[in-house]
Amino acid sequence: METIEKQFVKLVEQATSPAIKNQFLAILAETLSKKPALVGAGLIERLSKTAETDLDSGVREAALLPLAVIAEQRPELITNELIASVKKIAADPDGYVRESALQTLGTILKKRPERITKELITYVRKIALTDPKVYDREAAQQTLGAIVRQHSDLVDTVLIKSVTQTAVIDRERAVRQASLRTLAVIAEQRPKLVDTAIEPDKSLRSLKTPSLKKLSSARL
Repeated sequence: METIEKQFVKLVEQATSPAIKNQFLAILAETLSKKPALVGAGLIERLSKTAETDLDSGVREAALLPLAVIAEQRPELITNELIASVKKIAADPDGYVRESALQTLGTILKKRPERITKELITYVRKIALTDPKVYDREAAQQTLGAIVRQHSDLVDTVLIKSVTQTAVIDRERAVRQASLRTLAVIAEQRPKLVDTAIEPDKSLRSLKTPSLKKLSSARL
């Protein structure tokens, strides 16, 4: 019987049909969710390469699903190289690929919080502010929320101001709501820092700590 890695080579790396690749990657994700012990370092490298380089955006997105399953089921296999790869994929020209990469990154950082760095927070924060696609900005805010839950000590006034400004000015309600949820998490863990960061800006004072719980559930 062929190993999963050999099947991957045949049905993804050597195949020319995106449909065949996508079908195998979907089956692979389901299989690994039930049998995570089948995962090896070689498979992770091949999945990362596919998600980075395949010519079809649908295949690149599909390759992220097994990676997310691996991050959830086998967090001990998460390496700095994998994080760097997913971070690179989060800059993919296709918005759906970027969204999936950010969601995968959120799973990785939830499972391995010791891998969170200030540089990584800055990277995700910029996506949350500037990505042209609404679902990417929303996914970035959700990832920031996951980061803050694990590492509130890395929160600074720059991050707080960025999140609060998004909560006020982003044109999409889903992004504003995601920003409020992230800010509510920050306020729960670093309330004084939130109020200190917001106080100088009159336009943001409504988002000070006492108001966050109410605002985070509002229909914006």
